[in-house]
Amino acid sequence: MTKAFFAGIAAIFLTAGCDNASKPAPEPVAETTPAPTLPDDLTFEDAVANFDATTQHLVWVLPPGIAAKGPFGAQVIVKADGATEMDTTIPLNAEKPAAGSRPEYPVGAEVLRLSTDASYPQRLEEIRGVMDGITSRLGPGHGELIITTDFKTEIGDSFRQEYCVDGKLPPIAIYLEQGAPSTLRKLPIAGGESILRATILAGCAVPRAAP
Repeated sequence: MTKAFFAGIAAIFLTAGCDNASKPAPEPVAETTPAPTLPDDLTFEDAVANFDATTQHLVWVLPPGIAAKGPFGAQVIVKADGATEMDTTIPLNAEKPAAGSRPEYPVGAEVLRLSTDASYPQRLEEIRGVMDGITSRLGPGHGELIITTDFKTEIGDSFRQEYCVDGKLPPIAIYLEQGAPSTLRKLPIAGGESILRATILAGCAVPRAAP
């Protein structure tokens, strides 16, 4: 879960803004689309705040032994002084590129490439409209954005001691994917990592599989 008072759209919410995976895959073409030049000091927050859903994707690389299970979705709640003004769920689609298929995807890792359905642009504008309305009506500091994810994680039995008991969960990587052929730019995720780690380690509460 993440909460944010309105200084802008919360970063984790915007990670849902990937291209629509339900569209048919385009036919291969000879031309390539060069990736836009990105600043050397690009942060995770900068990447999602300026996300281009038509040309970019966000890819999570989860540690070995972690399996992400759907349904994938993001519940978005907007509050004004504690009162709920909007409660909506944005469906997410997840592709799982093969581990080891790129140098950035280690063997054994769980790779998630999240995308939304065709309703996303309209939903995003509706959410922004409610947030802007609260700020306009009440001023800064009165609005709250709460985002929770619906998906669950399962942790393999051979990794439970290391992750759940010893607390040795390897780092989680997030990449900005863009261009054709695509390139990956690793993003520093700062405070977002604690949210992702909490989501993953929720799988520790699931009982071990029966022998």
